[in-house]
Amino acid sequence: MGRYEGRNKGSNSTGEHQELPENSYAESCKGNLNGKDGKMDQGDDKGPGSDGKGPGGIGQTALTIHLRVAALCLATFLLYAGYFLIIPVMTSLNGNIGFIASACLWLTFVPSSLFVSPMVVKVLEWKISILVAFISYLMFFSANFYPSWYTLVPAAAATGFTASFFWIGALSFLTIASRRMKDIKGVSFEHTLSRYQGLFFFSFYLSAVVGSLVNTLFLLSDQLLTDNPHSNMSNTSCDIETSPSEVSTWAYYGFVATATCTSIGAIIIVAIIPPMPGEASVCITVKGISCSSVFQETKLSVKTFLRMIVKPKVFLSLPMSVYAGLLPSFFFGIFSKYYVAECLGIGYVGMATMVWGL
Repeated sequence: MGRYEGRNKGSNSTGEHQELPENSYAESCKGNLNGKDGKMDQGDDKGPGSDGKGPGGIGQTALTIHLRVAALCLATFLLYAGYFLIIPVMTSLNGNIGFIASACLWLTFVPSSLFVSPMVVKVLEWKISILVAFISYLMFFSANFYPSWYTLVPAAAATGFTASFFWIGALSFLTIASRRMKDIKGVSFEHTLSRYQGLFFFSFYLSAVVGSLVNTLFLLSDQLLTDNPHSNMSNTSCDIETSPSEVSTWAYYGFVATATCTSIGAIIIVAIIPPMPGEASVCITVKGISCSSVFQETKLSVKTFLRMIVKPKVFLSLPMSVYAGLLPSFFFGIFSKYYVAECLGIGYVGMATMVWGL
């Protein structure tokens, strides 16, 4: 429970810890204010209503936590709506560059998740980690304005490397919020965490539906306005450089610009999310970090991974994990290019992705 651990616990006459009732939260905070040194405990809430008194009281603090979680879900929706605007047609429009960029995105994601992200989130904390990831997504979206080996591939590799910062940082934030709700209202930590995670992943898959729908509207509108069928069974090249008539300039730059704007909106939302009630202001805690501590943290992550992977239940779930990774790479790569784009037309790629989101 960290620094909030002592808030829902008290001591009896024998010095043993015991659980306090839910309505004693305000008294516990009051006791911290009137300690021996007369100073507020470092983990206490600050601000009106955070001590359980005044308008709103504990309910007001719980509401602010709900609003922070909702803001993170909204930012996730905006960012990945832009992602699903671009990624389904990237291989069809950019040819081999699109395939290599997609491969680099996933290739850098795996080692970063195992060896880098836990240490980064620990040092930068959840908010800065998410902002770093979102800025990388913005660079990736912007690189699609001029897709080349020197722009799209490095941006995709950087995005894959920092994407794990977002996932670990976001889930860490949801864990902090769930623990805070347990301290405030005495609700079950597991129940609250499952509700927050359900809302979070709902916003993620909803972004796939909305982003794919907007992509379809752009490309099908282009087909109607330019009288371009976007379908040629004998055409084996959908590269935008060699087949500029495949998609009009306004349609291509239109959905790339839309994705860029949604990512900017997501960055702004995360940047203005205030710290959790009782949480210190966001800061980069690099003091005391050395090469030795980084190595030890990485070593611990690898040991934990190897220790978990040999457990029977985790080992039996590995095929499911492999399938979950292979499915989007096949769906957004080979399937969207060689089955949907060349048989039905590139305007229908978004519809196929929409079904995946549903």
